[in-house]
Amino acid sequence: MSNFKPEPMARKHAPRNRPESGSSAPSTGASAGLLVNVIRTLTTSVSMDQRELEKQRLEIGYRESGRIIDGLVSSHQEDLTTSLQSFRKVSSRITAARERLCNIRNSLGTCKSLLQCRRDDLKKLWLESAEQKYVSQLLEQIDHVRSIGARVHEAAANRQYLTAADKLLDAMVSVEGDLRDIDGLSDLKHGLRKTNDALFTQMMDEIMNLLYIRPCEEQMYEVFKTVNANSMGHSAMVAAVLSKSALAEGACLKATEESGVRLAENACAVQESVEELDRHPAHLLAVLVEALAVLRRLPEAIEKVKHGIQRGLNRAVQLTAAFYHERQAIALGPSVDQGGAAVGDAHHLSELLHLLFRQLKVSGVLHTLLLAQLTRVSDTRRLTGVELFAIDDYWTQVQVALQQLLNDYLDVSGVGATAATSARLNQTAAASLSSYFAKRPSARVQKPALFRFDAAAHAMRHGSSNVGRSNLREITLQTPGSGAHVCPPAAANVTAVYRGLAKFATEIEQKLRLNEPCQLHVFLKSFVGETFLPRVQNELREKADAALQATDSWQTVISVEEQRLRNSPEVLTSSARTFELCVYVSDLMQALPPFADRLAALWLLILAEYRRCTKTVYDQATRSIRQPDGMEPMEWRKISAAWAVDPDISRLLKSLPNWLSLVIEPLQALQTPSLFSPPTAPTTPMVESADEIRRRNQRESEILIANLGTQKKIEDWEVITDVPHIRSLANMHESLEWFCASVQRTLAQLPTSTTERLKQAVVEMTTSDSDGPPVIEALSVGLERRLSELEEMAGTCLLMLHLEVRVHCFYHLLPLARQGSHVIGASESQEADRRILAFNRDLVQLHELLSAQLQPRKVRYLFEGLGHLVSVIFMHSSQHIQKINDNGKKRMCRNIFSLQQCLSALTSNREPDLDTARKFFEMLYKSPDEIISGIVERGPKFTEIEYTFLISLA
Repeated sequence: MSNFKPEPMARKHAPRNRPESGSSAPSTGASAGLLVNVIRTLTTSVSMDQRELEKQRLEIGYRESGRIIDGLVSSHQEDLTTSLQSFRKVSSRITAARERLCNIRNSLGTCKSLLQCRRDDLKKLWLESAEQKYVSQLLEQIDHVRSIGARVHEAAANRQYLTAADKLLDAMVSVEGDLRDIDGLSDLKHGLRKTNDALFTQMMDEIMNLLYIRPCEEQMYEVFKTVNANSMGHSAMVAAVLSKSALAEGACLKATEESGVRLAENACAVQESVEELDRHPAHLLAVLVEALAVLRRLPEAIEKVKHGIQRGLNRAVQLTAAFYHERQAIALGPSVDQGGAAVGDAHHLSELLHLLFRQLKVSGVLHTLLLAQLTRVSDTRRLTGVELFAIDDYWTQVQVALQQLLNDYLDVSGVGATAATSARLNQTAAASLSSYFAKRPSARVQKPALFRFDAAAHAMRHGSSNVGRSNLREITLQTPGSGAHVCPPAAANVTAVYRGLAKFATEIEQKLRLNEPCQLHVFLKSFVGETFLPRVQNELREKADAALQATDSWQTVISVEEQRLRNSPEVLTSSARTFELCVYVSDLMQALPPFADRLAALWLLILAEYRRCTKTVYDQATRSIRQPDGMEPMEWRKISAAWAVDPDISRLLKSLPNWLSLVIEPLQALQTPSLFSPPTAPTTPMVESADEIRRRNQRESEILIANLGTQKKIEDWEVITDVPHIRSLANMHESLEWFCASVQRTLAQLPTSTTERLKQAVVEMTTSDSDGPPVIEALSVGLERRLSELEEMAGTCLLMLHLEVRVHCFYHLLPLARQGSHVIGASESQEADRRILAFNRDLVQLHELLSAQLQPRKVRYLFEGLGHLVSVIFMHSSQHIQKINDNGKKRMCRNIFSLQQCLSALTSNREPDLDTARKFFEMLYKSPDEIISGIVERGPKFTEIEYTFLISLA
């Protein structure tokens, strides 16, 4: 070993300490070759000398090697010492290890021998120990299952449904697993199933309460908290709602479809405290769905929710109605109906529906959240065979519930509803009889409940939520007003609720993505079109007959109080009541926009009937029955009435400035142009000068003189002498003008959408004036035509009064003018003629009568220009005077002066035209030469024909 150990070291360090060229250090190959040569020499040499020589040479080599080794040992003394010590330690450890191995081998041999000796005893003891351990585990499981009922009850009472479900599931797994074959635990298993059912029922009640009742309670909490505490009295319902502090936050009303849910790492809902669950309805739904999935009753819960939608909605509607009825009873106080419930109007029904709409929207959001949680739990737990209900089912049932509510409030009656009710009653009666005569099962002995939930310690701590909810239900059922109506049922209630219902139906259509009207929309349109509008038409016909056919409706005017309320002048009762019908139709048009065209058609019927009755009254006032000698009685029209409808005369009179100013003034005061016609530019009021007024009066007088100046006498039946007829015409004019202006204002207040609808609608009209076929015209054209006809009749009434006053002038003055001789003796009175005095009384009576019925500007129009007409009548009639003396001239001047005084007092104008007539007759004191000289000197003051009359009389 000593010969070969250094060589590896030399090889190891050879690359770093390579000797220089010529070095004599032996290499491994040289040493090996030398050894082989020595062995070969020793084996092949024959002589001893050679062997001795070889021996010597080897000894010399060994000595040289020893010397080298000694040198190396001396130079590496420390390394060698360290190596020897290390070798010594390793050797001692190996020796100790060998000793331990020997001991272990001996121990194992001993154990083997012992085990072989007691193997059967140990096996028997182990089996007994395992059996005792298993029995102990079963007993622990039984004790755990027995105690699980109280724990589940406590957790459920604290609304820790997920915890209760987990514990109950563990107990059920234990009972159905290791304890399955134990016959003595049948009662325990039955108790667990009842606990499972009770927990399932409580969770389903919680879900239904959250979906339907909780939104209603939160909404009513907001309503009741604004009511004065002193006015609430002893309302148990209000107290029950306000006692729930959890409703103050309105968590359900604030819930949205994006409400988040707190989940654990395994994507399951996390159980929160009761306060947190009340503040987060979405999380409460998540916990309930998770708990139902834990109990493996999720499909059953889905079916109960799906089939309980209608019952829950009906219950929510009834509860909301009871809440609102209680609030209404508090607000209205002693106003009660026969059933003891507060009475309201359609406005209260609209408020109730708006409350229901908000509540139903919140319930829809909660249903969406419930579906989201059902989908999440089904996907997370990979449940199969779970069929979710669609949100469309909820909105469909919402429409059914609203229809049932509307059937009660809109007074919907029909054969179908009666038949359905009878069928339900018959079915209920048959079911009652079948159940009565059916064989009853034997009475089952009721086993005592294994666990009870009403005696736990939590009942005092958390009883306000569940107990308060049950008390609230009992209070609602026991309240007398819970089944009463917030307003009397009537078809007219649809006007107050149609817009809200139509908007809500449109939202349902958007939610359901329908391309056609939903069931609620169809119900509304069907009810309004087939039930309500026919009733409205019959009602309008009855009211129109009562307003227009009454004997005093065209003679009496509305009271002063009604005038003050309407801010209107004195108008006929018939016009006021007819306008009320128009306003009623206008309100219906605004309340029922889709049916505006049909309602406007009813408006046309009202206007047509009103015009017909107005024309009848007008004819009665302007026509008289006359029976000439030897002839049958005939109907004659008054002179003024004939002229008022004469196209030429009426057109000429209406072209005069005084008529135009009379028409422009009310239009500017109205400031409501025609609804269907383009707006016209504003017209500046006409201001006439004195010359223009004189020329206008002269033109009108010429027309009248040309038509009436040639008559010898106007008969009594040709003028209106009955004061009631004149009053009727004046009232009719004012009423028609007010009626047309009011209707125009009402039309202008219609919404733009309704106006556009009326412009596009077409109606088929038949008129009583013609026997021709029905006329098809645009609805807007029909309305404008009816209003223009009424306005024309109003103008005709005023124009006729204008002409009637002038016909009265001819009626009184023509007999005086046609008197051929005006020779008055000295003994006769020279005062005004009796006919003039009668004419004055007639003018004063007409003025007083018309001033009481017409506006001042219209009275001014009627009496303005009378002085000029009277003056022209006097001067034009002078041609019929054959003889006249000075006394006759004086009387004629006194007649003119008397008329001038009367007209001046009536018109507040000096009537200078009568001065001209008086000067005309004063010229008779002059001779013809003096008259001609005056014309030459001072110019003409009269017309040529008037000077001819003067010269012939002078």
